[in-house]
Amino acid sequence: MSVLDPDGKMLGDVAAPTIQSHMYGGKTDWCINLGIIPADVHEIALAFDQSGEYVLQSARVVSESIKLIEEDRRRLALGHDKVGYEFHHDAMECEVPDGEDGRYLVITTSWSSGWTATIDGVSAEVLKADTAFMAVRVPSGKHAVRLAYRTPLLLEGLVVSLASIFATAWLARKHRIEKRA
Repeated sequence: MSVLDPDGKMLGDVAAPTIQSHMYGGKTDWCINLGIIPADVHEIALAFDQSGEYVLQSARVVSESIKLIEEDRRRLALGHDKVGYEFHHDAMECEVPDGEDGRYLVITTSWSSGWTATIDGVSAEVLKADTAFMAVRVPSGKHAVRLAYRTPLLLEGLVVSLASIFATAWLARKHRIEKRA
């Protein structure tokens, strides 16, 4: 898929945009960063290189001035400090250095609804940063931040699956008993 300006000039390209390959985000929701484009471009078009059925349930175009993006980066940054992470099976932990209130720890891992965060063991909100990544608001002082991932609806899916297995086994047993009688 290509993104074109009204004159047909290519602004961006996505190779094989399928459920298996995406730019940012989830397997069906994704984001294309077109980078900096001329200020006089006010329309874009999507051009699909392959025939097929394409479904766009919704589309959102975000156009921001470079000045606003730079202000957001400064606001979201913890300063020039790089924070080291420890990765575990389904979580990441880090120590945020001492600093002022209102800082944001930005994690350049794709945002997903399955992420949760704690600051010193207290629940914290995981926010979207730069459209596709995660951020956590950090209060003043030094803090331990932990982000953990749990596949959304995993437990619920397990319960439904187990209930289905038990229901199928019960129906099969009932059918065998009725057949014998």
